[in-house]
Amino acid sequence: MLSKLHVHNYLCIYDMSLDLSFNKRAPVGYQESPNLYFIDCKSKRLKNSRIVPIFGVYGSNGSGKSTVLRTINILKFIVEYGHVKGLFSPNRIVDNPLNKDDSLYSEISVEFFKNDTKFNYTIRFDESKIVFEKLDVNEECLFKISNSKLQFCFDTVESVALEFNNRCLNAISNYQIKTFLFEISSALPGLDPRLILAKTYICDDLIFILSNNKSGYIKGIKSLADTFDNKTEEDNFKAAVSMILDYLRRLDIGIDNIKIVDSTVNQSLGNQEIGTVNMTVNDPLGSIYDLKTIHKTVNDKEVIFDIQYESAGTKIIIGLLGEILAAIRSGKTVFIDEIDMSLHSFLVREIVRIFKSKRINENEAQLIFTAHNPEILDIMNENELGIIIYQKSKGSRIARISDYSSIKKDHSLKDAYMNGELGGIPFPYV
Repeated sequence: MLSKLHVHNYLCIYDMSLDLSFNKRAPVGYQESPNLYFIDCKSKRLKNSRIVPIFGVYGSNGSGKSTVLRTINILKFIVEYGHVKGLFSPNRIVDNPLNKDDSLYSEISVEFFKNDTKFNYTIRFDESKIVFEKLDVNEECLFKISNSKLQFCFDTVESVALEFNNRCLNAISNYQIKTFLFEISSALPGLDPRLILAKTYICDDLIFILSNNKSGYIKGIKSLADTFDNKTEEDNFKAAVSMILDYLRRLDIGIDNIKIVDSTVNQSLGNQEIGTVNMTVNDPLGSIYDLKTIHKTVNDKEVIFDIQYESAGTKIIIGLLGEILAAIRSGKTVFIDEIDMSLHSFLVREIVRIFKSKRINENEAQLIFTAHNPEILDIMNENELGIIIYQKSKGSRIARISDYSSIKKDHSLKDAYMNGELGGIPFPYV
């Protein structure tokens, strides 16, 4: 569960922090309510922290909404794959930094909870290397690396330092290019279970989705299938398709069934039918999957369509449902850029409701998204909304509506946003 994000000197951001805590008094009767207002992240050593299950980022075009989510993907990439040239994209507009050294690197820091443990992970990088890496657990430093030097880690065990030098440093430049978090936890899995927890959260539990991906339907179904533990992969795909179909029918999309087809040109193998799922799961030649949708006429006759004949919104919602339901089943944190892209506002509202429902979101998954459509604001509260504004002198800054003293509890967020009371909207004159 992500609780905080801090970004420094990346693209349009000079210095920005996002706090996802529920920072108001709990609503009266929240324990009996079907709505999930917040998630308690209990820590044995720290006070309980209440984190919102959803958070929407609104703002004008070009304000930096997508960049906020992109930083999460950059962090995840560096942790798993290491530093590569071209990742460093500093802010070039703010020309009077508080500290000149601040412009020499980018920094991304996240605070999160996993298994009742609080983690703070920070990474800094420039054009050629990882400048700084640190992991705190329950506010105590577990390891710290600065300028490619291992300064503190498990009393500086000799075997750890050797693995760090061999695995994380470039042999020629001696710069750190791989993360301690990923490489050492993989090489020495018994070193400390908290390393594994932190790596698992960042690499596996942070899911980044482009909502305009019209070809993501297969990936979405596969992600959901991976959450099932049936006897065969065939049964897992069946279960995933069945669950997606159930939601599609509730959303009134008009699709009665789905078939996944292995369209690999392979005359000797052909298509192998697995119930309503047609595919060759482990084809050594590599498979190209396609999707077919089944509709019914008024006389209950089945009509099969290639996915290309469905609307962009239908393709997107199938993929989104797969990814979202996979996250719901496994309690992950999902980031969706432009969640309202090609989707009716009623459909977007229902997607958001999934994460706000105690009955459905029993594994405490989290949704963080960007959007323009104000209709979603009707089902959100002031803790769940942030407005991002871009200023040349300060870069992109985000403000939570719960910090606005002028917004009353019973105030319509949609009306306040559309009236310009919250900022973050364009004022066009055409």
